[in-house]
This record gives sequence, C-alpha cells and structure tokens, in this order.
Amino acid sequence: MTRPKQYLLLGFLILTIQQSFAQINDDIWISSYVKETQKNKEVVDLSGEEIKMVKLDSIQTSFYYHESYLLLDFLDDNYVIIKGIGEKQLKCKYTIKRGKLKITFDKGIIKGYVSENLIVFKEKISKTSTKEIFFEKLNESHLTDSQKLKDRFLENTNWTINADINSYNYGTELQLLNDNELRIIQINEDYGYNNWGNWKTDLYKNHLFLIYNDLVRPEKRVYHFYGINNDTLIGNTFEHSNFTKKPKLSNIKLSNTNFLNNTQLTLLESKLIGNWHAINNPIPFDPMFGSDTLTNQKFEIIFDENKKFSLLKSGTLTKDSVNSDKKLKLNGSWKLDKSGKFIELIDEEKSTRLITISKLTENDLEIFYRIRALDENLFSNRIIKMKK
Repeated sequence: MTRPKQYLLLGFLILTIQQSFAQINDDIWISSYVKETQKNKEVVDLSGEEIKMVKLDSIQTSFYYHESYLLLDFLDDNYVIIKGIGEKQLKCKYTIKRGKLKITFDKGIIKGYVSENLIVFKEKISKTSTKEIFFEKLNESHLTDSQKLKDRFLENTNWTINADINSYNYGTELQLLNDNELRIIQINEDYGYNNWGNWKTDLYKNHLFLIYNDLVRPEKRVYHFYGINNDTLIGNTFEHSNFTKKPKLSNIKLSNTNFLNNTQLTLLESKLIGNWHAINNPIPFDPMFGSDTLTNQKFEIIFDENKKFSLLKSGTLTKDSVNSDKKLKLNGSWKLDKSGKFIELIDEEKSTRLITISKLTENDLEIFYRIRALDENLFSNRIIKMKK
C-alpha cells in the first residue's frame, strides 16, 4: 500500500472513531427497558386433567418487557460511568469500533452497538432466550442548584402528579415523609387506592431522580426531573404498565401541595364529627362464588368529639342456600393527618388503618381503604359514599 493511501486510511479510521465517540459524548444515557425474546417449539397445555407439553408446528416467538434503571455517562474516549439509579456508580473502560461498543469491568465484558440515538446491549440467556437492554439519551437538564432543590423540596412534603388521563400515573398523590416513609393515593373513577412504601432521591450531575417502592403491590417507579417552575418539578418517566408491551415515555409534573395548618385541620375535623352511614354497597363480594350472595349490607362509622370512633360492618351471607348474619365491629381512636387526606384509625389492639378521604362536606363523605368482606378473603378499593 502506498504511503498516501496509508494516510487516507488512517485518516478515515480516526474520523470514524471521532464520529462514533461524538454520537455518545456529552450525553447521559438512561436505560428505558429490557426486552426478552423467547422462541418456543412447544407450549404448556392446561386443557386436560394433566399438565403436558405440546409441540408446535412452527416456532413461536414471544416478547416480554421489563424495567431497567441504569445510567451511562461517557466521560472521555476511554472511560464510562455505569450507575444504577439510586445506587453506586462504577467507572469502566470502553472501546468503540465501527459502531460496536465494548465495556470492560471487573466481572467481565458487555458488548453492544451504538447509533445516533440508541445504545443496545444483547445477551444470550439460553438456546431459546435472549435479553436486550435499550438506552436512550437523557433529556437535557435545566436545574441549576439541584442539591439544594433536593433537600428543600422533597422531604416531609405532599405532592400531586399531573399527567395525561391515559397515563399510569394519572390521579396519583405522594406524601414523602421523614425517614423515607411514603404514602400513596390514587383515585380512578369509582375506585381509590392507598398504600405505603419508601422513597429516596438520587442526584447525578444536575439530574434529579425520585425513586419510590410500593410495598404492597409491589412495584417500583422512577421519575426523572430536569426542570422547575415555582413549586412544580418538570420531568418524565417510563411507564411499565404491561409486560407484553414496550413502555412509553410519559411527561409528568410534580406539584407541591402544602400541608394544612392547625386552623384548617380543626375546621376539617368539625365536618368529620358525626354518625356516617354508607349509601352504596361498600362491602366487596365476588359473584364467582356461584349462588353465594351478600345482602342487607350495612356500613357505619361514628367519629366523636373526643377523637373516638366506632366502625360497624354487617350483612346477610347466603352460602349453599343457608343464611347467616355477619357482623364486625371495631372501636378505637382517630385523628387526621396533616394533609387532611388520611383518617388514621387506631384500634384497641393499637393497629393502625388508613382511610383516605376523597370528598368531605358538611353532609357528604367519600372514603376508601382495603376493606375485608366480613369472613371472606376479599378486598375492595371501591369508594364508599356516605351521608350523616
């Protein structure tokens, strides 16, 4: 090869390397999801009395999508930061050749490919299964003092998530309390959901992440915030609502809702005091139990001025054509939390139940909580409508 051709080839290789690095440099990448591909030659047949495997005429391909919470930050043309969101970061060596990416760390090597807007790592799990992890560029952040923002805005605060009505996060409220305690409220038409969990934040450069774990569902959510407008944080999240579909990136806003002062709480408590009875059928019952029925349903709560309560659930259970009257009574003390959203019921055994208020006026009360249907192992989050 002549020397001019050697120079041209060397220049081309240098240009290719520079272009590949330029595709990933100056950007932070976030993993959007893990795609699992399974190719099956047989399936499980559950139609008969025995479970058996049935061979297919052709290979059946199935795709499953899982959550992934990782960041990639390419520092220069030699080193990259790999970081689990909310976890420690790891500094690794990497190389790019003709769009192929190789990252080396203590426990091995991971390989993938790079395009202008996508990084994909692929791993073979078995002869019939592979996994791919997809990374996209993180939004540019406009937060200028995110450490101060993290400390001032989040701990011991009450937030409402503003999202599209089709969003999985629609109608969600979060209480981020001390010691990383979390309370969750979500209302959707005639049903409400309240629960508890834990939360934490992660700050990487000027990107702020809120991570919370719902301890009952259970599920994990991660929100990325890159902007702020007064008391509203602006960001987005990947919504993993269906494991057979690719998650979508949804824009969200997290708006601060102030806790109530003593005067406001006292006014709310005065509206709550009284004898309330349900005007709908609040006790859950599943008609899948054949001819079993639950009739004459009754649900009452008395809140008195001395912060004592009495809760009564009753009904007639018809099981195998036999009627039996069922009744459950609960007594104890009550109090409103500082948001005015939760009634805390502390029974005589010192167990605490959270009842969520979705509406409260002088004569109307709408609440929800996980209510057990007398002696049936059934739960419901149906909103209970009550009158004095």
